[in-house]
Amino acid sequence: MSTDKNVQTVKDFFAAIGRGDREALLALVAEDIEWIIPGKDWPLAGTRHGHAGLADLLETASKSMETSTEPREFVAQGDRVLVVGFAKAMELIITGRRIDAAELAKASAGRCRDKFCNPDEMLEAARQEVSRRMAAQLPDEEKIKVADFVIDNSGSLDATEKQVRDVYAQLRTKVLTAT
Repeated sequence: MSTDKNVQTVKDFFAAIGRGDREALLALVAEDIEWIIPGKDWPLAGTRHGHAGLADLLETASKSMETSTEPREFVAQGDRVLVVGFAKAMELIITGRRIDAAELAKASAGRCRDKFCNPDEMLEAARQEVSRRMAAQLPDEEKIKVADFVIDNSGSLDATEKQVRDVYAQLRTKVLTAT
């Protein structure tokens, strides 16, 4: 199955989560799915297997938490799809908070095979993607040559703020003299 198809499967999966469409979720996952959420002392932590495990997770989540996901980016390599976005989980007793989230899903043959919230695997997948993106960029020296402005933020906050104010003043002068 193509990488694009795997990404679409995972997108469809997250869309079904967003709609609360249990039937679509079960149709999109393999019968032997393994869903891993690390942690302790909260209702969703643990490893669940198969459709029954996913159904149990959904039931537990609906009774104990309000959750939402906002996937923003899907990065694929073979059967692995890294999902980057935001997730919010609010226990019905405790105030929730919005967090950056990365999740790793495996998809093939039109079905999600595994869904991980394993920090080590997610971190490694994210590192590989960052390395790939950095390798595709021009070196800083080349970017500096073609930049209109460069702000060096390696110094103090005051020095960075001064550079920003100076660039802003230059831009404002250009805009005012152009109109």
